[in-house]
Amino acid sequence: MEEELTISEQEIREVEEMVERAGASARISPLDPDFILVLFGAAIPFDIIFGILELLGLLSAWVPISPVTLKIISIILNILAFTIICGWAIWRSQKIIKTREAQKKALQETLAKRGMALEKQLTKALAKRGMKALVRRVLIRGLVAVIGGILPLVAFIPFWTITVILTLREK
Repeated sequence: MEEELTISEQEIREVEEMVERAGASARISPLDPDFILVLFGAAIPFDIIFGILELLGLLSAWVPISPVTLKIISIILNILAFTIICGWAIWRSQKIIKTREAQKKALQETLAKRGMALEKQLTKALAKRGMKALVRRVLIRGLVAVIGGILPLVAFIPFWTITVILTLREK
């Protein structure tokens, strides 16, 4: 009977660290056009608009627009912001996953001589960070931003800017 090959916890940590470094290399620089376009072209402008709409709602006695109309505009713009920013975040997350998959493949080729047990453990260690978790995280952040942009007074918080920055900081 063949002896099953195993790897130590230390070796698993080393492999996970290599994958972490690969994810870190997929991060976006503040000078990257992707960062600039989404943050300054979508997140910050949306948050400014939501702040203005909220301010107009608070000053409704002196503004000729009804609070209901302002809230409808806010809801429509939040749906638009959700579509744009969450779509971008999913697209960006897919780029990270492709980088991780390339790293995983390279690691599997490098460590192939350790046998099938090693491959199973490596796959298990890397499977924790699947696409489902990233998409779920993006959608939750997006929904929090939509809800926060609709709530009175809370709409002053720059939810979409925070969402973009949190997405950019992901590994």
